Amino acid sequence: MRHKLSLIYLIAAAVINIPLILFELLNILIFTVRYEPGYLLMVALFLTAQCLYLAINIVSILRLWKENKRVVASSLLMKTTVFLLFFASLYITPKVFIPEATLCFGILAAVVGTAVFFFCRSRAGGQDNKPVKSNGIDPRLSGFTDYKAKWVWADAAAEYKRIHGTEVSADMNYQVYRYASMPVIYLFQWLRDRELLTDEINDSLRYAGGDVLDQFRVVMDYCLLRNEIRPGILKFLDSYCAEANIFRPGMDHFMFDYYEAVRNPDKAYYCVEYSEDTYNRLASVIDDRYSAFRSSLSNEDPPVYESVDRVKWDLTGDELSVTAVGNVSRSYISLCGAALNSIPVSRLDKLARIFQGWSLESFHPDMMIIHEPKGDEAAFIVSGKADLGQECGISFAVRDGVIVAGYYSYCRYSPWDPELNDRFELAKDDKDLYHLDSELRLNEMVRSGDLVPVMINGAEVYVTPAAARIRERMESRCEAIMTQYRDCRVEERTDMRAGSLIPRSDCITLSIGKETKFLYIINIWE
Repeated sequence: MRHKLSLIYLIAAAVINIPLILFELLNILIFTVRYEPGYLLMVALFLTAQCLYLAINIVSILRLWKENKRVVASSLLMKTTVFLLFFASLYITPKVFIPEATLCFGILAAVVGTAVFFFCRSRAGGQDNKPVKSNGIDPRLSGFTDYKAKWVWADAAAEYKRIHGTEVSADMNYQVYRYASMPVIYLFQWLRDRELLTDEINDSLRYAGGDVLDQFRVVMDYCLLRNEIRPGILKFLDSYCAEANIFRPGMDHFMFDYYEAVRNPDKAYYCVEYSEDTYNRLASVIDDRYSAFRSSLSNEDPPVYESVDRVKWDLTGDELSVTAVGNVSRSYISLCGAALNSIPVSRLDKLARIFQGWSLESFHPDMMIIHEPKGDEAAFIVSGKADLGQECGISFAVRDGVIVAGYYSYCRYSPWDPELNDRFELAKDDKDLYHLDSELRLNEMVRSGDLVPVMINGAEVYVTPAAARIRERMESRCEAIMTQYRDCRVEERTDMRAGSLIPRSDCITLSIGKETKFLYIINIWE
């Protein structure tokens, strides 16, 4: 819509110039016949100004047609310069000779002309005083504010040069704008398809027709603004799309989901072609993120802990008070009690590695916390007192019979916390690697697929398939962050314990200067 209004304005201005030029040509003819040089010079100056106005309008129309979005502002500045130059020249003609006025208008014309030069020069680089950005989003306010493709035009052009080895040519401006818009086009389409844009925008989209690329160009003017989105969805976008001081590994962020959906050998973020298949995959992910976000809003009230039953842990002989959070049935409590009693003693060795100085004899459990189930497996937290040199509270989370994590406190966490999903996958897959000290056994596990090789800092090491998958996902997230920030540095360190053939952990850190932007530790075994 903004694109059409600009075009209508420029065409109307050009049409008005034509009769004015014809009128001035008639005046030149009249004053030539009458031989009045003073008036003839004034009319010639006016005719020159109108011809320049027409030329500026025609050039602006052509530039607008090639998708240069600031032509109206630049054309007005150029016309103002011509206007000032006209009066500066007028006041040195014989009929109106006022040199002081010529000097004033000349100075004003120089000032405005300088402003036009720097204005157009900044536009040539494709930027509009772009702030430090995340994903093209203006972070000067917290939350999702605006996405403007012109803010990342230069980034898209630089990415094109990196991939193709050539500079962006002048006739590629439209294509680069489309590349710069690509991340937000998918989000825009998701909002459009679910009628989450304002009524005014929806009406304009229906009137415009065309595919999503044409709509984002013609109607949205390569922008997605906060005030064009229904208020009810903004809180989700604030959480899902906005700038983050540090990107937590478990956080849901549009930048990560988008990059994973378009991931390609060129590691391109912008310079990818639109695909309906990509949209369908990404839309499904955004649907899941939105559903989870809405569920979290419904659970914003502090959880209610209710003591409902008791369970005996046969291994220690202690009776644990069962505290339920949410809708927990008696049958599920029985399932969790059976899962606790099915944990073999050998798996409890992991607690001795998590809690230095821990032993079964020094641990006195007294509480089992069970949250409302989100899957079929039994999941719960066991808490109690332990003598670790001094008495303290400790807790550990269990999912499907696997010890997932340990905490130095009486735990109020949920075993379904998304932050534990990766640790659960790793814990299921560790194959008792702590005791792996034989090259023969290592080779057997490699042949069976229980261990896979990965290259870390130029050296080949073996990790579990779950660790390899998580590492690949974290590398993807680092790549996504690096497309959005300059001067990024990624470091990866493994923790090889003495006598172990498999690294205990793999730490991936992304820094910008002295600031850590991303940190994740993959606990391959504990």
